[in-house]
Parts: sequence; structure tokens; C-alpha cells
Amino acid sequence: MIKSAYRTVGLSLGGSSVSVREATAEDASVIARFVRRMVEAMASVGGHPATNGREEWARLENEICDEVGEQDHVYLLAEVVDSEPTPIGLAGARVVSLAPVFEPRRVLHIHSLYVSESHRKRGVGQALLETVIDWGRDLGCVEAELSVLVRNPARSLYEKLGFGVFEMEMTRKL
Repeated sequence: MIKSAYRTVGLSLGGSSVSVREATAEDASVIARFVRRMVEAMASVGGHPATNGREEWARLENEICDEVGEQDHVYLLAEVVDSEPTPIGLAGARVVSLAPVFEPRRVLHIHSLYVSESHRKRGVGQALLETVIDWGRDLGCVEAELSVLVRNPARSLYEKLGFGVFEMEMTRKL
């Protein structure tokens, strides 16, 4: 559970404030839409193309519903707070343990980060990342990891927040 101190973000977008809150199962469709947009954006910078299969996206939404209630998993939504809160960004992470051949440690694996195009470069992504990192630290994680495509412009944000290359995945066409 996210501490209430994490909920308010000192951002203002066009006169409206932004908050970050922990998502609930009722937010699963919003999360799934953000994940789809994230995958489509990744494809535009060299990632794999998103599936068009409705069944796969429905399955993802169901998996998100299950994950939202897990103790070692979190989804956060950034929202513009007006009369009706409007979601503008997403972060998703889980606590993982290293393989048994390594010294035991809890690691925060950030698997999702997406901010709507019209709200990028305004601190929303940083607020989401900082909040999810605080969540992981509170659960005893000693490091945070994420994967990023080489040509993804978000790399500069990750580097600004202290992420660096640790290992490299290499691929080859068959």
C-alpha cells in the first residue's frame, strides 16, 4: 500500500494540479489502454509491434485486475485533478528476488512507465518513477531495474534519476 504522503505531487499543468495514486481493480481498463499506448510507442522507436488481437488485450486486462491486489505489485496512475480526475500517466512495478544462485535481495522491477504525449516533459514521468521507487524502498528493495529500448527518448529521464547500464540484451534476426 502506498503511504498517503506519496499521493500529492507538486506539479501544476495549466493551472491544474497533478496527483499520483495507487490504482485499483476498477482502473484495469485504463491501465490496459496505457500499456497498449506504451507498446505502440515502443514500436515506433524499434520495439516489437503491438498485437491487434482483442483476446490478448482482454487477457491483459484480467491479469492487471489480479496483479492490482497483490502485495508485491503496484500500478500507479498520475491524474490531472479537476472536477473529474483525468488519468495522464502510468507506472507499474513488482518486487522480485534474484535467482537462487545469487545472494538473496529484493529488487524493484519497473515494467511499465507511460505518460500521455501531451503531458510529457513536464515532470509527470519523474513523479511516477520517484513514487514507485519510494514504494519499492519501503518494501525492502535494495535496487531498481527497468528495461529500455536503445532509441527510447525516456532514457534521459532514467539516467537523470540514476539508472545506468548494468547488462545488455542482444538480439539477432533468424
